[in-house]
Amino acid sequence: MTDRPPSASPARRLEAADLLRLVFLSDVAMRPDGRQAALVRTTVDAEENKYRSQIWVVDLPDGEPCPFTAAGAHRDTHPRYSPDGAHLAFLSNRSGSTQVWVMPTTGGEAEKLTNVDGVEDFVWKDADELVVTVRVGREGLTEPEPKDPPPPKTPEEQDRRYNRDVRVIDRAFYKLDTAGFLGDRRSHLFRLSRRGGELVPLTSGDWDDRDAAVSPDGRWLAFVSKRMPNADFVQASDVYVMPAEGGEPRRLTSAEGYASSPAFTPDGRHVAFLCRRAEGEGRFDEARLYLVPVDGSAPPRCVTPGFDRSLVDASISDTRGHGGTAAPAFAPDGRTAFLLSSDRGVTQIVAVDVESGEVTPLSSRERTVYDAAFARDGRSYVALASDPVTPNDVWYGERPADGGDSLSSPWTERRLTEVNRELLSEVQLQVPERIVFRAPDGPEVEGWILKPVGFREGQAEKVPAVLEVHGGPEAMYTSAFFFEFQLLANHGFAVIFSNPRGSEGYGKAFRQAIHRDWGRKDWADVQALLDAALERGFIDPNRVGIAGGSYGGFMVNWAVGHSDRFRAAVSMRSLSNWFVDYGASDFGHLLDDDLFAAPPWKDPEAYARMSPLWYVENVRTPLLLLHAEEDYRCPVAHAEQFFAALKRLGRTVQLVRYPGESHEMSRSGKPWHRVDRLRRIVGWFTTHLAATAAP
Repeated sequence: MTDRPPSASPARRLEAADLLRLVFLSDVAMRPDGRQAALVRTTVDAEENKYRSQIWVVDLPDGEPCPFTAAGAHRDTHPRYSPDGAHLAFLSNRSGSTQVWVMPTTGGEAEKLTNVDGVEDFVWKDADELVVTVRVGREGLTEPEPKDPPPPKTPEEQDRRYNRDVRVIDRAFYKLDTAGFLGDRRSHLFRLSRRGGELVPLTSGDWDDRDAAVSPDGRWLAFVSKRMPNADFVQASDVYVMPAEGGEPRRLTSAEGYASSPAFTPDGRHVAFLCRRAEGEGRFDEARLYLVPVDGSAPPRCVTPGFDRSLVDASISDTRGHGGTAAPAFAPDGRTAFLLSSDRGVTQIVAVDVESGEVTPLSSRERTVYDAAFARDGRSYVALASDPVTPNDVWYGERPADGGDSLSSPWTERRLTEVNRELLSEVQLQVPERIVFRAPDGPEVEGWILKPVGFREGQAEKVPAVLEVHGGPEAMYTSAFFFEFQLLANHGFAVIFSNPRGSEGYGKAFRQAIHRDWGRKDWADVQALLDAALERGFIDPNRVGIAGGSYGGFMVNWAVGHSDRFRAAVSMRSLSNWFVDYGASDFGHLLDDDLFAAPPWKDPEAYARMSPLWYVENVRTPLLLLHAEEDYRCPVAHAEQFFAALKRLGRTVQLVRYPGESHEMSRSGKPWHRVDRLRRIVGWFTTHLAATAAP
């Protein structure tokens, strides 16, 4: 299938409600023989205000995608092929709670394998068994609560039922954004037959064990855990290994950083994993590839010490979840590992030479890859990717038949799907233009400008613009599709965005430049971005707004307290007062000690200096605050305090709260809440920047 041809005459502009028509792709898996891929296809049920997900499969190299599981009022996710390729297991809530299900790859009826509360994940142990991650409490495995339980009759039953919502907190890390309150429940690993039956415990204890991987022969199990004293205040995790049939786990690493994403080498003698090692003063290295012997006979060896990029997807989008880590995949001889890597505004598939550490990009820089899976022979991959005018599609890459084992030969790529063709053919989409700039005494910074739809080069009328700042800050904008940006461009705004210092994808020194110093070098880069955009001559300097979420929301709050350059601002899931963040945020007790080198009662001046609330009297910019009420990463109190202060000062401000939503609302919140958020952003800037087009 070739690229989508440009539409001859789009009939209309993009609207916020068009988000409801998008098809979202995620979680790709490849059958071991490389002849089929499975993925999750998600659509919006606007009437029910919910998402519906199916498992789809596509025969490789050039088959047509087709549904594998039945459509319905449920979500099927996380497809994984058995080692022999005969079965496909997945997670589904079709029975009312999330459970593990399995089907033959030839088709048939799905069979439910589990019936317990707290199922989180699974991997195949071998063709006949799985390893399932379940979040369990002190009482052990329990069945899911019935949807409509009968009323309790005895006082004892009533006491138990009506006090179940009482939360007794004994640990610092007791809640997690999107997951909610954790209580005393811990994630542990269990063996499970492909035919169902009893879950056999493999791990236990007052810690979490997750991120499991199984050796090629099915004999060993690797996983990640934090089993050190006072773990809730330690920024580290370790890789453990144990017999897959059960036994005592053995630690392979030394709590020197965040270890994640373990995978066995093809010979089963080593565990590969990613790790950000601590470097002192709260600083962490790039996410690098490590190898450690399964028998623990040697310490971990860094495979990529000279590669100054992280082997993760750090890209940000509003049409999928935030980027993350993926376990390495290996060529059959174990000499090459395949991973994702973030580099200067693009996430690519890369091949790592395990001996030399040399890193070779395989996929094109024309698009951002956010998920990929590889054939067992190491000669092909299937990827989910986005480009400037494509939210997501499936791409297939393969090594040239005459290329031998050389990775230097260009891999061929072709697109297999056009899942949003109908919607995208109706509207006009803009392609961002790359710009490069620098603040005084700063490094080169990369950014993009999205011109308004209908803009004509050389036109006399200057246009309004919105400068967007990403979250993180250890994240990365790319030139790939961003619905919010395209929506603003369709409503008369230029959109300016960049990766200021603190962003991922530009090396360790660039990322660490703002460590313990938010609001200075990064703020200098944001101002330099605006200057560089205004130098182009087509943007009206008197009609520029600023918007951002999370760390980007912090930067919006900071900008309006330190400058009058912006005529309107939208601050989303933001930070305003670091004293609130400590303890109220899910990670605040851990990350704030890192960010400030001390808790707030030890260094209140540092917390105040980096809190936008302390500069609130300077704010004159009309400000819209958008916040989710169940945001545990940046608690809603940040918005409440900034709002109350601005109202007390008589400034123009509005607070919009979204019940039942988390920090991830813009990416995975209730569909109509996402639409409302987009409409309010466009409406606020239309009102205060006097754009020519109405929302």
